[in-house]
Amino acid sequence: MARDSELDLPAIKKLCEAATPESWTWGYNGSHFYVLMSEGMDLKQLWLKSEADAEFIAQARTLVPQLVEELEEAWGWRAAAREVHPELDVILGESK
Repeated sequence: MARDSELDLPAIKKLCEAATPESWTWGYNGSHFYVLMSEGMDLKQLWLKSEADAEFIAQARTLVPQLVEELEEAWGWRAAAREVHPELDVILGESK
């Protein structure tokens, strides 16, 4: 399991916030899989080799921010637990 210090959540959040907003979708035009990053007038496409790649990238737009939020909450709970049980890192095998 990654320690708090191994993931730079503020940097990950910054990347998410800088990405084209709203959910993304993917499709197939008969020869290429693609990801649509905006349904507005500035349409951007990313051509891919497989359906799995297209779906993964499209889903990542919403899943990564959700995962960051969940990690922040979990790390907050773990920090609170450490205050009550200072030996928590030893119990979990995470002592330095």
